[in-house]
Amino acid sequence: RRQRQMCIRDRIYTVSEGGGAEEAGLLPGDVLLRADGQTLHSIHDLMAVRRTHLVGDTMTLTVLRDGQTFDADVPLYASED
Repeated sequence: RRQRQMCIRDRIYTVSEGGGAEEAGLLPGDVLLRADGQTLHSIHDLMAVRRTHLVGDTMTLTVLRDGQTFDADVPLYASED
């Protein structure tokens, strides 16, 4: 997968082409505020919430973009690593 620009702290820097974030409409520059209702302070918080899910689940992220907040349902896929 080609990278268009993912997360350091709470800002998205890259989105993998064909991945769940792209499918959910997330863009570089978006700021992640919450994951499944839990406030995010760092990438570690996001990964802790991610670990509560299985491949095929959906995680709801609350996102800030251009001063507006919205929820994005992100499908979770297996890593290609």
